[in-house]
Amino acid sequence: MEYQISPDELDPPDLEFYAGDGFLYEGRYYLLMLNYAASAIPPGIPPVAVNAHGPALDTEWWISRDGVNWARPFRHIDAGQAFVNHNPMIAEGQMLFHTENGLWAVPEDRITYVTARANGVFDTPQFVSQGRPMRLNARVPGGGYSSFQTQAYIMAELVDELDRVFQGYEKERCILQSELNAPNTTLRWESREGTELQGKKMRIRFYLRAADIFAVTG
Repeated sequence: MEYQISPDELDPPDLEFYAGDGFLYEGRYYLLMLNYAASAIPPGIPPVAVNAHGPALDTEWWISRDGVNWARPFRHIDAGQAFVNHNPMIAEGQMLFHTENGLWAVPEDRITYVTARANGVFDTPQFVSQGRPMRLNARVPGGGYSSFQTQAYIMAELVDELDRVFQGYEKERCILQSELNAPNTTLRWESREGTELQGKKMRIRFYLRAADIFAVTG
């Protein structure tokens, strides 16, 4: 058996990836991994069972593009006492999971995001424009930035397949600085929305600071 991923030097001693079921959602695979490490408490003394099996350590969200090669960008965040073993149910804007302790929910459109404490740059994958306005799901300022909120911004530019900015779609023409927390803000470069670029290969390059980007559609 070939292991695709294993604990490394940044993990705590004796960590084991116990179990996790992945699911596909909006072009990415997600997996809530149940982490385990054997307890030093002798077998038979609660919470360790007589067979030496003890309680779980914590849970961790993993993410993948192909469902085989996984990344662990949230390895230092405990996702809570839940074990996901089915695809999510979507209802009223929530992603719902049944667990042995009841119903567990996370916002449907905000399971992962890109953010930057200082100045950051993020490119979307290349896509072919459908000639429709592009809509941004974002929060300005981001959820983890309570001080100096006036520093927050998102800027966007459209870049072609040769990494050249389309004329009229420079980042200086699309700046979001006002307080924002919405799933479908239309991206505008002054009076333009990209509709005349239908059929063009492009990426959206975001510049951000103290802001959260959850998704972009077009």
